[in-house]
Amino acid sequence: MTLQLTELVISNFRSIKGQISIPLDAPIVLIHGANGAGKTSIASALELALTGDVAALRRSDDDVQNHLVNRDAASAEIELRVAGGVRTETRMTVAGGAITGKALLDTNRRTFFADRCYLSQSTLGRLLDIYQAPASRDPTNTPLTNFVKNLLGLDQLEALIDGLHAAGHKARMSKLSADFDRADQLQGRLEGERREHDALERQLAQEQAELETRLAPLREALKLPADLDAAAQLLELGEVAPSAADLDARVSSIVTLQRQWSEQAGNDATFDLAAIEGEEADAAVAAQAYRTGPGKRLGDTITRLRSTFPDIADPDQIDPEEARKAALALVTSELNRLEGALANTAKASQSLGATDQQISQFRARISLLDNQVETISGDTAGLGQALAALLPHIHDESCPVCLRDYSEVPGADLRTHVTEEVARLVGRSEQLRELMAERQRAQTELAQAERSRSSDASRVLPQTDVTGHQQRIALLRSTRSELETLAEDARRGATLLEAQTRAATRTAQLRLQKSTGAEIRASLEKLARTMGVPEVTSSETTDLALARLLSAAEAAQAAARKISEDRDTASEIIARLRLLAQQKTERDRDAVQRKARLSGLLEAQRTVKRERDMANALRTAASEARTAIVGRVFNERLNAIWSDLFVRLAPSEPFVPAFMLPKKDGEPVSALLETVHREGGFYGRPGAMLSAGNLNTAALTLFLSLHLSVTPELPWLILDDPVQSMDELHIAQFAALLRTLAKGEDRQIIIAIHERQLFDYLTLELSPAFRGDKLITVEVSKTPERSTQYKTNVLEFEADRLVA
Repeated sequence: MTLQLTELVISNFRSIKGQISIPLDAPIVLIHGANGAGKTSIASALELALTGDVAALRRSDDDVQNHLVNRDAASAEIELRVAGGVRTETRMTVAGGAITGKALLDTNRRTFFADRCYLSQSTLGRLLDIYQAPASRDPTNTPLTNFVKNLLGLDQLEALIDGLHAAGHKARMSKLSADFDRADQLQGRLEGERREHDALERQLAQEQAELETRLAPLREALKLPADLDAAAQLLELGEVAPSAADLDARVSSIVTLQRQWSEQAGNDATFDLAAIEGEEADAAVAAQAYRTGPGKRLGDTITRLRSTFPDIADPDQIDPEEARKAALALVTSELNRLEGALANTAKASQSLGATDQQISQFRARISLLDNQVETISGDTAGLGQALAALLPHIHDESCPVCLRDYSEVPGADLRTHVTEEVARLVGRSEQLRELMAERQRAQTELAQAERSRSSDASRVLPQTDVTGHQQRIALLRSTRSELETLAEDARRGATLLEAQTRAATRTAQLRLQKSTGAEIRASLEKLARTMGVPEVTSSETTDLALARLLSAAEAAQAAARKISEDRDTASEIIARLRLLAQQKTERDRDAVQRKARLSGLLEAQRTVKRERDMANALRTAASEARTAIVGRVFNERLNAIWSDLFVRLAPSEPFVPAFMLPKKDGEPVSALLETVHREGGFYGRPGAMLSAGNLNTAALTLFLSLHLSVTPELPWLILDDPVQSMDELHIAQFAALLRTLAKGEDRQIIIAIHERQLFDYLTLELSPAFRGDKLITVEVSKTPERSTQYKTNVLEFEADRLVA
């Protein structure tokens, strides 16, 4: 069933203020209104309801959605009803720069409507330029060219021609496939590779012979098998014990024993160990006496301080004098802090008394000022202003308020009396202002005093804290005195403890020295057994034993290093020989593969030649078919429809616009425009050959011809003031064309018209001519308040009574 627009309801959209309801269920709908009345707004509302956007307006402003709501409203709403579709109505809302709602048309039909059904007033004058403006760097990528290509249906045929283009030349084939000409080059390259392969084989054979010569003595010395893999596996098993690292460690240990023995031999061995041990015992007794006496007193004193100073140093762990000094510094610092806090409290308490006295004085002063203000306040200022306002109205001795005649009062003048009274009242007002200013100053000083008192009060400690501080001060003073008394004892204790430490260290060193000689001798006896050399006898001196064992260890070390070096050299030679054998196998395999690849490529080249010949023949046939289709469609369809429409609207114009055919066979389709003279001959572009009126006619008829040249997905034509610069003959032909489109082509046409005479003419020309025919006219205007008002008229067929 054909889609039929039936009703459009618009509220506060663009220039439309308020709500209007427009019936659309007629073949033709004429809309008339002055500029700004809302004709274009109606067309844009219809476009928004159908497509969800206003593409015609968006060509001029990308942010047009921010300006769609009438300036006197917060939101706009559009309702559209149709017949014959799956969906029969839709509602779109615009608010806050956002468009909401579901458009009536799907994506494909939206594009068809925007391109083929709706011609806006702003688009008509530049339609030819819009159609021919490239959408990319490709000059042929224009909306008009794309339409023609879709109409021609040449996508598959052109894809075939483009796909076969490379087959026409060997260079283009090479660009498509890097393997195309590789067979021509492979044979020469293969010969070069064979020569390189032979030269490399000779070079590597010589290297292999040299390596075998170097390996022969090493194989005999290390007892290696002839097979390279077996020899490499044997070398990977590791060294035979003892290893080079073990021998290095053995030499190092003998050198260390030798150095220890030399140091011992240089020391004085005449020391009296018993006497030194006695000195150590005496020092220990003196140190213990200190610990149980003055040392304990110092420790107890510092322990009492640990509740106040948890991190205080322990005199049993460090120098007693250093511990005493650190404790004394902490006590002194804490005493200074507590005494300072009590001093600040006393100073703040004294300041509080003075501040309280100031606050009492300020409050008394404010109370006195408040009483004075209350005494002279009232209507003084207002009365003075009222009397001052009366002065310009006193022209005689009659009072304008009480009507008293002051000429009857001896020695009184009304104007002088009022002036003096005004001066007296104004003087009291000035006194009132001075009192208020003084009260403000007193209030400010009171606030400052109260802030000062608050600050002093925050610095006064509570009495419980003051008492606690005083008690801690007394305790800390007593502790400080005791620490100062223990100064001499602490220094003496530090000396005694240091003497004990030195005596104990000296005794330990002498005991170690006495046992070192026996330990060195035992170590030498053990090394001799481990090394498998003659044992160290009691008759052999330690110096001789050290020299003999060191010489034997260094000889074993040198022999092990030589074996390790031979193993490393043999491993390198065997690895190189194995690699050479592996590379030769790979080179031989590569040579066989290259020869097979050459044979395959040559056969592939012959196959490609056969296929290229077939592709060229197919491409030639496709190009000929394409040329025939382009000529037929351009001449029989596009140009025929456009020429017919243009000639009907401009019968006196000798130059007819037309699509320019491709100049050469196979040339890309590009929908360029030209003009053709009715008597023959091709001429310039329409913009250069046609008048302004006929240029608009060319644009209008091109739009209609494009609409009529395709299967109508939507049977609608919405034209916004299309009659521009047309004379009477053009308009008459245009009316006949509209009647043909509506009655003969079953199009539903909506036209917005600005000129009143044209509207009346079209209303008469398009009136219903048979039963069932209908015409709807809509007149839109503005009230003085700029609200939109409209009038609709539905014209149906009425038989001519005179003829009946």
